Amino acid sequence: MTLDSEDFKKAGITEQEADGIVNLPRNIAGVEISVYIRQRGKNEIKVSLRSNGKIEVLGIARKFGGGGHILAAGFETRKNLETVMREVIGAISDELHN
Repeated sequence: MTLDSEDFKKAGITEQEADGIVNLPRNIAGVEISVYIRQRGKNEIKVSLRSNGKIEVLGIARKFGGGGHILAAGFETRKNLETVMREVIGAISDELHN
């Protein structure tokens, strides 16, 4: 999932109020990892990762300089949204195939 400052304005909420949204996809059958990417500025991105237990997301976050816990981790970056999405999906794919 991705949201940006315009999405928050349209919904009338703050970024902090939407933090829990990262957990919603984990309730869908077959979902192992939930990713919530929010764009704060042109190239200011925050990524949150959550796992249902089969994949350790801390390792993924560390690849990008982040941290957290085995099943709940994240990182911040100054790359553009498209690059971040591509790189995170690639890292998750690598973990799923290991």
